[in-house]
This record gives sequence, C-alpha cells and structure tokens, in this order.
Amino acid sequence: MEVPTEGYMSKLDVVNTCPPEAKIQKSGVTYSKAEKITYHSYSTNVDRKMNIILPANYTTEKK
Repeated sequence: MEVPTEGYMSKLDVVNTCPPEAKIQKSGVTYSKAEKITYHSYSTNVDRKMNIILPANYTTEKK
C-alpha cells in the first residue's frame, strides 16, 4: 500500500513502511481478530465507536 500524498499526508516524511511480506497471513498461524464495537460514554452522553483487538481463540465462554 502506498502512502497517500494528498492533504495533510503531503506534509509527512514517511521513512519506513510495513514490508509487503508482513501483511500476508501464513497458514498454520492463528491470528487475533479486530472488531468494531459501540459503547455509551456517560461523560459525553453519546454512543461512541471503538476498535478492539481480540486474542486468537478468544471466546466469551472462557474466564
């Protein structure tokens, strides 16, 4: 993936990007899972969105 060069990104000097091989999922490896959730903020009194990363093999059944 190329770094965008428009807008505020044009002011950044990106010196290192993620190597392409780091973005490939390998067979036999269990990966974590990203989920988007919504929670209610009592301080601002609005529902807010948040990204969470769940560990590999996460289940709500296990404590």
